[in-house]
Amino acid sequence: MPHNLRRISSTPIVYHKRNILYSTIFYFLCLFLVAVYSWESGYRAACRLFSLDPLPTAIFAANDIMAIGVIKAAEKARILIPHKLSVMGYDDIEMSNLCTPALTTIHQPKYEVGTEAARILINSLQKKEEQEKKVTLEIHVVERESVTNSLK
Repeated sequence: MPHNLRRISSTPIVYHKRNILYSTIFYFLCLFLVAVYSWESGYRAACRLFSLDPLPTAIFAANDIMAIGVIKAAEKARILIPHKLSVMGYDDIEMSNLCTPALTTIHQPKYEVGTEAARILINSLQKKEEQEKKVTLEIHVVERESVTNSLK
């Protein structure tokens, strides 16, 4: 196994799409590659993953910028997205809709995150004692062109 790649687990997961639970259970080998949050590190990490045999069939990047780096590395390696490799990011930045293919991503509610963070900070500064509270905000998948759905 290449340096910096570690086997995390062979884990059963259940595929969810539009709140429909499919009964198919997939087993996958999860590889974790440490990289910084830039397109260059996404590019370099993807190049290392592309040296594996067999090639990965999907890459989920920690953010959209890294996923764009993965797309660029796949383009250079002549790996067709989404036919041979699915790529997904996280954040739903504006650039994710402008790259080719357009990046499938998880949208996080940036405005709500900022509003909630400001509320917590203001309460802290005003010495309003608040119990430590877990805040959950809704996210959703923005389906574009970089992921194939093999269950269709």
